[in-house]
Amino acid sequence: MESIVLHGESRREAKLMNEVLKELISHIELPTDQLKDQDPEIREIFIEEVQEIIEFLDETLPKWLADPSSKAILTDIRRSYHTLKGSGRMAGAVRSGELAWSIEEMLNRVMSDTITLNRDIQELVYSVAVLYKTLVQDFENDVEHQVDFRPWVVAAQQLRDGGELHPTLRFAVDYYRTQEIPSDDVVVGDTIILAEQPAEHIEDISATQNKEIESFDDQTLEIFFEESAEHLDTISMFLHLQQEPSVENFNRVLRAVHTIRGSSGMVGIDALFTASSNVENVFKHLDQGHYSESTVENQLLLDYYEYVKAYVTVLAEDRHSSSLDTLSQEFAAIWTAYEANSSVPVANSHTQGLVAKLLDLGTDQLLDAEFAFVEETARDAQSYLIVLIEQADVLLNHTLSKQTETLHKVTQYLKRCYVALQNNQPAIDNIDVLEQTQKLHQYLIDALDGLASGQTLAMTHLVEEEFEQTIAEIQHVVIADAENVAQPAEILESLPANSDFDADLLDIFLEESDELVVGMDEDFNTWEQEPDNTAVLKNLFRYLHTLKGGANMVQATHLGTIAHELESIYERVLKGVLQPSAQAIQTIRFAQDDIAVRLQKLRDQSIDEDNPILIAKLRAISTQSTVAEPEHIVEET
Repeated sequence: MESIVLHGESRREAKLMNEVLKELISHIELPTDQLKDQDPEIREIFIEEVQEIIEFLDETLPKWLADPSSKAILTDIRRSYHTLKGSGRMAGAVRSGELAWSIEEMLNRVMSDTITLNRDIQELVYSVAVLYKTLVQDFENDVEHQVDFRPWVVAAQQLRDGGELHPTLRFAVDYYRTQEIPSDDVVVGDTIILAEQPAEHIEDISATQNKEIESFDDQTLEIFFEESAEHLDTISMFLHLQQEPSVENFNRVLRAVHTIRGSSGMVGIDALFTASSNVENVFKHLDQGHYSESTVENQLLLDYYEYVKAYVTVLAEDRHSSSLDTLSQEFAAIWTAYEANSSVPVANSHTQGLVAKLLDLGTDQLLDAEFAFVEETARDAQSYLIVLIEQADVLLNHTLSKQTETLHKVTQYLKRCYVALQNNQPAIDNIDVLEQTQKLHQYLIDALDGLASGQTLAMTHLVEEEFEQTIAEIQHVVIADAENVAQPAEILESLPANSDFDADLLDIFLEESDELVVGMDEDFNTWEQEPDNTAVLKNLFRYLHTLKGGANMVQATHLGTIAHELESIYERVLKGVLQPSAQAIQTIRFAQDDIAVRLQKLRDQSIDEDNPILIAKLRAISTQSTVAEPEHIVEET
């Protein structure tokens, strides 16, 4: 991309904005790629999968922009980034994997109603998909990426947290339209490389703060003044609340301080930037449940409000006023006194410390249930459930503050699940119910992660409905008569088990497969109720295609074969040449349950065993045809 020669004020503004960009992305550390060290076959599978996903996103993203309310499209897009993340990590393309994860995590918040979908989110998702076209060329040519991903990662993080996109990151959102990256000052690694300029236009970058402010025209500063006034109003309303602040009140004041911090950094007012950073950090990690006791922090916010208001007022009248330095020195002294005299030191009020205390309560089985619930329930259900109920009670007794309200609610719901299972043995014997209950433990981990990162996550009505529905299903499970499934006439010879796996690759594969299994189960249930629903059939086909590729990549070929046979069945159903009988559908359900068992066996024993009987049953289903075969069917690769 050609460099653009800028002169005078334009160049100073571009330089400063890129200095701000450098500051914004400086905390992001991306791991080193290891794709070059991979087996060529694994690299080839990975590149092929990325290309397929890019083609899918090329077709789907314009539809999503036109119809942002479509949950089905959103689910497909989110699943595509999940696959890019997992495949990238597995193949050693870990930097692009982290980029994909930042988008997936943002979309997870949208799907859980934690944040509201907006145009910036949609366009950032589209821009990263377009960026992947460049990345896949790097993969094919076996060269290092020349693009720094961090601006896109930070943009995703800002939108994920419900904040406003910083102006210097606008190019990351617009990239799908412009395919341009700032080239006057290009971000490379941890440095800013100035584009080549004639010597007479290179200026001393050690300019004073007042000169930096001078470099902005009146219109730019006027925008800063207007935004500051708006956010100062938000802080003022918070300070004058007559009742205990709500979670939303805290989130608004945090966004206000955060935005003042970003705006002041953009126009080069270092003193305001530093003050805002300090105050934001205090309130981000404050125990919100006991804010009424935090008189020192309330006074700090009041002092900050008065400082910013006075600074902006003076600046609007005279950019060179000595009063600006005086005001900044006065607030710096207030901050120093706060650090020295606060009754609760800032470091001790961090929510990371709270999470550490919660993790030391001896609730290991409860925290591990996210992965172990099905297995432990199958081993000794009643004893295990008693332990979980006891540990839930311990956690409930230590999460009574407003700050831990969501964690408390999730724990209450999980305890209700355990009690319902205790009282209904048929539910304990139902693998679908157990898997659904295990999945719900993810909300417990999400709540803890939110606390650790200083975020206050609200429990949405959709999550509550999911818990209530699961509890109702547990309570109404009854003993069902098992239907006999006919044995196929031909049984394949059993092949040796696989047990020689790369430990790191296997761990990544298992981590990514867990969610695929959950998705398969949900969409299979939908398909059983809605046999003509092609959307869920396409999802099932895609899940198994991804699972097959991952299994073969880690050399779990027996698992890969079962996934392939199921994938072939769904492909034939989609083409209209197969209509499975009720008996066949039960066999398919059993095969998908078998995949979950196999993944657990891989996790526990690192073994992948052949199952020739099941494979023969699936092939028998696939070769059946209740509809006339078309003359030519193009097989998907």
